[in-house]
Amino acid sequence: MIVRTCFYKILYDELGRQINKWAPWDPTRTAAQAYLYCERGGTTSGTLTENECWGGTHTLTGNVTVPDNIILTIADGATINLNGYYVQCQGSGQIIKQGSGTFSPCDVSIKSGSVIKGQYPNINSAIGNAVSGQTVLVASGTSTVNSSAALASGVTLQVNAGATVNFTGSYILQVNGVFTVPGTSGQHVIFDGQSHTRASMENAMIVVQSGGTANIQYADFRNAAYELTFWQNSGAITVQNCSFANFGYTTDSRAVAAYYSTGAVNISNSSFTGSGLNGMGVYATNTGTNVTISENTFTSCRVGIRCYSSNAFVTDNTIQNSGYYGIQSDNVTTAAEYRSNTITNSSYGIYLNSSSPWVMYNVMTETRVMVNAGTPNFADNEVGEHLRGYNTIANAGAPLLRAQNYATPYLGYSSEGGYNSLYDTDLPHMNVENHSGVYADNNYWGGGDAANYIDGTSWVLARNPLSSNPNPLANASFTPYAPCADQSAITLEDEEKLFQQALDAGYGGEYEQAKSILQTLIENNSGSKFPPLAILMYYEFNRMELRDGNSGRTNETIEEELINFLASLENRDKADSLRPFGLKLSAREAGFSRDFKRMNDYHTLIIQDYPNSVHELTSLYDQIAYFVEIERDLENAKVLLARMIDAYPKDKLTAFARILMGENVDLDGLEKENHAELAKEQLPTQFHLGPAVPNPFNPTTIILFALPAETYVRLAVYDVLGTEVAQLVNEKMAAGRHAVVFNGAGLASGLYFYRFEAEGFIAVRKMTLMK
Repeated sequence: MIVRTCFYKILYDELGRQINKWAPWDPTRTAAQAYLYCERGGTTSGTLTENECWGGTHTLTGNVTVPDNIILTIADGATINLNGYYVQCQGSGQIIKQGSGTFSPCDVSIKSGSVIKGQYPNINSAIGNAVSGQTVLVASGTSTVNSSAALASGVTLQVNAGATVNFTGSYILQVNGVFTVPGTSGQHVIFDGQSHTRASMENAMIVVQSGGTANIQYADFRNAAYELTFWQNSGAITVQNCSFANFGYTTDSRAVAAYYSTGAVNISNSSFTGSGLNGMGVYATNTGTNVTISENTFTSCRVGIRCYSSNAFVTDNTIQNSGYYGIQSDNVTTAAEYRSNTITNSSYGIYLNSSSPWVMYNVMTETRVMVNAGTPNFADNEVGEHLRGYNTIANAGAPLLRAQNYATPYLGYSSEGGYNSLYDTDLPHMNVENHSGVYADNNYWGGGDAANYIDGTSWVLARNPLSSNPNPLANASFTPYAPCADQSAITLEDEEKLFQQALDAGYGGEYEQAKSILQTLIENNSGSKFPPLAILMYYEFNRMELRDGNSGRTNETIEEELINFLASLENRDKADSLRPFGLKLSAREAGFSRDFKRMNDYHTLIIQDYPNSVHELTSLYDQIAYFVEIERDLENAKVLLARMIDAYPKDKLTAFARILMGENVDLDGLEKENHAELAKEQLPTQFHLGPAVPNPFNPTTIILFALPAETYVRLAVYDVLGTEVAQLVNEKMAAGRHAVVFNGAGLASGLYFYRFEAEGFIAVRKMTLMK
């Protein structure tokens, strides 16, 4: 039914200016005549039967259809109150807006080219009526999404600068077509989730999926636990100059997520503001090198950037005040790069689990780095940089680098690599345990040697320490060890020398020679720390040979060699101490290739065959990560976590697993507790005054001493004239190993002595302050 409220018209000239107040209605007019005789009333519900022009304030009482060959004109200055209804064109029917004519409450239209084919009261209504080749255009002003909607393939959704889009419930805008947001620096676009509950990342405000593409510029996302997700999409994604805020509703919240994305995803020049212990900034899982995260700022997120089986390029980001991790990675290969990021005041700046990215030019202060079961390279892989890393890790109240559970991070070896700076800590520079090896030649430790804690199963090389902060002119020298004369009869005394020979050969590019030596150590299987370390380095040199491409052997040959090597370890007797290392590396390989079922099978076998061991501990953690990130099966993850808590209640990996499950954990408190227990377990048998670390220093250094029992201690510093310049300790202290910080900021450069006295034991050592 056609409803008209008046049979008189306001007469306008061709420029839309009113000529007279009323004129009689002529029912046989053209579109131009309809505009000249613009209706004060006109159709408010139903189908137009002729060309019309709506002027003044026009309120719909139902949906209006503009049929084929009919034109509806909206006069300059008119306000069309949609009142919850739409105006929709059929065939060649169209809408023409003149001048400042507007639609209320929002201006959401469908266009075919430049022709308006409909006006809608909300975005989801427009999306539901658009067909391939058309564009849903959201103009400036406030619009709503008041039900879930799917943008079809071939349809474009464009949200113009100055627009605000409010989601009035937990609704999802799914994009299978083209999503474009051309905001400007002066006029942003706002997407407001209005704090409605959202259960997971596929329930984000906006989900770009399948072949959908997105180009989002100068947009502000806020008030949603999951704000923007790229879900199994193959289309190109650009997110630039945007902000994401108030997404930290839960520990699992994610501002931006890329899940199984294969198209290029570029997230840059954007800001992410969380709430400390809740919310991840950017989350990427099961992606390749197609994801680039660059020049963003992350503030107060639970995790700044999270990568699971994602070889993302992460560069030039600023990450500060993270509740747990600045960057967290699992199952990341050497295809990934973390370059030139600045990470401050976070529990862990970088946490790498079973991961091997290249890490270079990063500055991490008031934080630390954890490597669990990974082989990362703190080095630049570009030709001409000689594998130098130029990373800084400084000013943390804990070991600056912790490597544990089969970790073999590379920070420099022989004359190659190094040039990382690790300094300003009141604990050892590095903590290395559970069959791990750290290769850290040519680095800066604050001006002296590195102070490390190394358990009996692990290995550290930190030769040729730099006396000043790194610069490209430094050139460290190195003298290799002489080879063992008789490798057919290896003794325990020979193993360290033989292991060193293998490192020299492998890092020198002689991969086959290195692996041959390591194979000899493995077959000797003396029960010392060297056979497990030999397995890890055999694996690493095999990976290096593949990357190198200059060994003269084909990749197929090298890969087959690794398969056979791991199979030989897997086939050893269950009681053989080296078998679980083979199973663990096979699980890592399966994870890198994203064969998650096979990866999980290996971990299940390790848990079954090696209870109450570091092997079970690490596999429990990896399985929990798998169930949380891939299967999204929290029930199975809870069962595994219960086992970790029961068997390894105070291990750091158990704490990390609890964080994965969404719990909040006091990592700093756990660090102090673990060090206290370690000191208690390893009480010294005699008094000892250790060296100052670093030495020379400027302006602080750490003085280490040991007490076999509780006693009164006096520790003081003197200048060369014997004048006391500082009293560091004058009290009763508990048995154990102690570290005291001395700050010489108010003193002149020169030689100083520190004197230690306890129960008649007196020792004096010297140190040099160099300003």
